[in-house]
Amino acid sequence: MKRLWSLSLAIFFLLFSTGCGEFDLDDFAAYYDNEGGPGATIAIFQDGETKYTKSFGYSSVSDKTAITSQTVFPISSMSKHITAACVLKLVEREQLRLDQDILEFFPQLSSFAQGITVADLLNHTSGIPSRSSAATMRGQQIFKYEKEPVDWLVAHGKLEFEPGTKYQYGNTSYYLAAEIVRIVAQKSLQDFAEEEFFSKLGMDDTFFRSYPEDLGANVAMGYAMNEEGEYKERPSKIQYIGAVGVFTTVEDFKKWEEAFHKKELLPAELHARYESSYQLDSGEGFNYAYGLRLDDQNGVKKAFHAGQDYDIGYVSYFARYPEHGLTYVILSNASHFAMSQARGLVEQYIADNQLIDTDKESLATHKELSNNDQWEEAKAQAKLDRSPAELELYAGSYYNENLDANYSLQLNAEGNALEVRVNEIDPVELLWLEEDKAIAASTYHIAGIWLSARAPIFKFTRTDGAISGFQLDGGGTNGIDFIRIPK
Repeated sequence: MKRLWSLSLAIFFLLFSTGCGEFDLDDFAAYYDNEGGPGATIAIFQDGETKYTKSFGYSSVSDKTAITSQTVFPISSMSKHITAACVLKLVEREQLRLDQDILEFFPQLSSFAQGITVADLLNHTSGIPSRSSAATMRGQQIFKYEKEPVDWLVAHGKLEFEPGTKYQYGNTSYYLAAEIVRIVAQKSLQDFAEEEFFSKLGMDDTFFRSYPEDLGANVAMGYAMNEEGEYKERPSKIQYIGAVGVFTTVEDFKKWEEAFHKKELLPAELHARYESSYQLDSGEGFNYAYGLRLDDQNGVKKAFHAGQDYDIGYVSYFARYPEHGLTYVILSNASHFAMSQARGLVEQYIADNQLIDTDKESLATHKELSNNDQWEEAKAQAKLDRSPAELELYAGSYYNENLDANYSLQLNAEGNALEVRVNEIDPVELLWLEEDKAIAASTYHIAGIWLSARAPIFKFTRTDGAISGFQLDGGGTNGIDFIRIPK
């Protein structure tokens, strides 16, 4: 991981050693061009005009094919608000209602998924657990997880919380939204989006696509960097679209954004749903609406979303300032891309060139206490020391049938810590919060490739006093039951 971190850190220290006013977007691009690896494309649009664009690095490192504004990238979770637009188009036609119960489309979920509306799916208030979060707990990239989302939900058999009472971001609800489009429109989400939006807007290089055998000549190859500093190909291998799955170029995305700013995609009443925070049943609002994160705490209204491909060869981000007709977008095919620095430089450019008459700080997203911060607090509470004899009581193999995953818990070489190993993952030490409750000392990685966003918590269960299993809480999906395999 040394070189992976050094690339981002080199840019970080360069920014602060020279001052952002001296190190600009062109310098940032030149840095990646000089590296001779993957890169990105950046563009700023305002009122239908391109105010800035720069492409750098290679879409194919082996072929030395340069990234251009016509290079196609998967935009991962940036796809969500496009999927929401397809659902809202059906609402416009009175073929669907936002308050419609999803059991009308998925009766097989009736044993546990009561009271979930279509709007709940699109705003992450459904209580539906995140299949992708659970899949990462297998210790493999998600594309290796073959069980379909609905089948997995039926087997999991429970919600994370009562619908409408809480916001919890996840992907499975958007897979269900895509399936609702297919059921109601009697055509796939791919075809519906193409006919209703992409073709009408002239977005000729934009499409929804699941795992392809051939990426296509214009699609950027994704890359991650291993510990030796070598670029490893990580092509997009998305299985189920809706939460993700849109491939596009910055030039095509400009067309989408122009139509969005002009409010041409949907009637005003439906378009307005993108602009106001969705509310829980209690009346409490939160900064999310139909596939967009919202922020106006710095005095400038902003809608934005990031994307990260599951196999971590691509990262993306866009921010829309609706009161100023301005959007910027960043698409990269490098897992190690310095996205936060890129965003800061773009926002500096917007401020310096008075595209929006404010300072850079007002353009940036307000930082709130995240779930990751809460997990850091939990880790800080890990103060319970366990003796080797106590740790040995938990050692063994554990299995979850729905994930088809084995966890091996063993003492380390020194015998003073319990470690968990899953498939190819390096051993991860467990820190003890309580007697039968532990937290992984770090998030799961394979050769530097992200697998889970949060450190998992293990809640051990006992039968007749002996450890018989544990429940695994992984963030987007909690209460995953593992049974201890008898020796």
